[in-house]
Amino acid sequence: MRYFLSIFLIAVFVTGCKKIDNNIPEIKGAQLVLATPSVLTLDGPLLSSSSSLDLSTGEYRYGFCFSLNTNPSIPGANTVSDNYAAGNFSAVATEVLLGQKYYVRAFITNGFATAYSNMDSFFTPLYLQTDTVRNISARSFDVTIYTLPAISDSITERGVCYDTLPLPDLNKLKTVSALTDTGKILVRVNDTLQPGKDYFLRSYFIANGRAVYGNQVSFKSAGYRGSFGFIIYDKGTASNGWRFVEAAGDSITTSNIIWGCPGTSAPGTLTAAGTGLQNSDTIVAACNDTLAAAYICLNLSLKAKTDWYLPSVDELKALYELKLSKVIARNLVLFSSTEASAAECNVIDLSTGLQSTLPKSSSAAWIWPVRRY
Repeated sequence: MRYFLSIFLIAVFVTGCKKIDNNIPEIKGAQLVLATPSVLTLDGPLLSSSSSLDLSTGEYRYGFCFSLNTNPSIPGANTVSDNYAAGNFSAVATEVLLGQKYYVRAFITNGFATAYSNMDSFFTPLYLQTDTVRNISARSFDVTIYTLPAISDSITERGVCYDTLPLPDLNKLKTVSALTDTGKILVRVNDTLQPGKDYFLRSYFIANGRAVYGNQVSFKSAGYRGSFGFIIYDKGTASNGWRFVEAAGDSITTSNIIWGCPGTSAPGTLTAAGTGLQNSDTIVAACNDTLAAAYICLNLSLKAKTDWYLPSVDELKALYELKLSKVIARNLVLFSSTEASAAECNVIDLSTGLQSTLPKSSSAAWIWPVRRY
């Protein structure tokens, strides 16, 4: 009985080896083609390869080996792929060091014989960071990107790419920075968004002819309905007690509305989004006129809210972006809370978006209250 068992085990072993041995010429003759490493991120590049060998059958292991030295081979650092389909396979090279140049080859092995592809290389940046998206309107936004490439990298382009689907790349919407220097760069994106849409964004740079992507962030463009009107501006993060600016659903007017107190200066009014409340308080402190636009807004009770104010110039420009995006359709001249001089105030024409001035005594403009929270 013991003799029979020994013969059986030897037969199994020989049969198994014979199965693998039959594949050795096939593996040695396999034609592997390594594609140029693509979709480089701080997590590592996406590697892909094609093979003339049918990997769907047999005891094969296939993937990519990479090293800081040329002609990498297994069992060194490698990434095994498990997504073989129609002669192709791919995998992300993980656990790579930042700021290094790697050499890479695709491989197929059955444990006895191994075939390698052509060799290529990829690099990993030292640092590429996408910051929070800020100053979001219905059509525009700001974002800061930080770049620190490896010493040998030659950056020829950098910017941001964005889309309504995750993991945007250079085939989607993109804005290129005018600066290719390393470090911190502010990118301003103008007039490319759709209102009230969720977007995904990644920073990128192109170095040595290849694109490298930073982390992904997301944001929602302004122009959607809020609780009491339209969200026209989003800082991106909450600070100083507010993040969003919301415009009332429509303009309002009463008889004889003027900016107020012609000849009286209201010093210190500002233009930026979010400053309209401070401006309105400044105007009323200098000119307590019940027919003044700022006074009316500060004392307005609209849809159970009492925190309305007269918008600044930039807040009205954000409102105009809703007009460009066909969210609103009004053609009005609107008072801003930004003073032009002791005699004049700044106004915005919603039909054109242009800024101009009117005498403070003029009643030729309307008011469109906003609030922030």
